[in-house]
Amino acid sequence: MGPPQARYGRVPLADPRLMSYALGMEDDAVQGAPRRLGPRETTTMRILWREPARFLSVRQVAEALDAGLAYTTVMTLLSRLHEKGFLERRLAGRAWTYRPAVSEGVHAARTMSAALHDSDDHADVLFHFVEQLTADEVRELRRRLEDDERR
Repeated sequence: MGPPQARYGRVPLADPRLMSYALGMEDDAVQGAPRRLGPRETTTMRILWREPARFLSVRQVAEALDAGLAYTTVMTLLSRLHEKGFLERRLAGRAWTYRPAVSEGVHAARTMSAALHDSDDHADVLFHFVEQLTADEVRELRRRLEDDERR
């Protein structure tokens, strides 16, 4: 008899594509490129992104969330973020501790890239994105592109 299969509703999740759908990820997320975070996940990740090198316990995250969530709810939330590839974890005594596996910048870039590739006209999407940038953001983008061209 094989290992028990996870369940989402009544659908067995042996297939990675079904697992990624149930967890709210795209197919490419199964290979390590998570795409979307829900509101509670975003809030949780922002707490962890404040000190990306530091491992935090479930209790520390729960206290920082200050949302009155049960310890087990926060534990499940962190476990799912780990399964999605957003968090690394390690044992500290008998409890897991967590830190970001993906920086906020990398996550934002992946989200933007996904939005770009959802369109057939990439140039038009880029134009409208850049059009919304402030003058300072445009200068910074130009500076970084020029630095990258010099390499």
